[in-house]
Amino acid sequence: SIIGVDNPNFHSDIKGVDDFWELRLRPYLEKEKATKQDLQEFRSRLSFVPVVMDSKESVEALDLRIRELGHGKAKDNRVFYLALPSFLFHPAVKALRTNCWS
Repeated sequence: SIIGVDNPNFHSDIKGVDDFWELRLRPYLEKEKATKQDLQEFRSRLSFVPVVMDSKESVEALDLRIRELGHGKAKDNRVFYLALPSFLFHPAVKALRTNCWS
């Protein structure tokens, strides 16, 4: 599973997974010459959670979504790709470590 995350305070155009797909991902993947089947398969694995990193409840909602996708397992494997400016990196990692760790 792939969960897209974006802060609605900074990117108000992304309301859900469809916006995330259409506005952020699909145009770039098409430029990379992905096949229609590849795009459909990738899209089928995609979900979206709006997250404000300085909101405990918001980060906990991400944790809940990950646990749902993991079918309630107490432990799972999580990889976080953080495309953030350097000044946001430490606070984001701290919020994930505190509220969204497996």
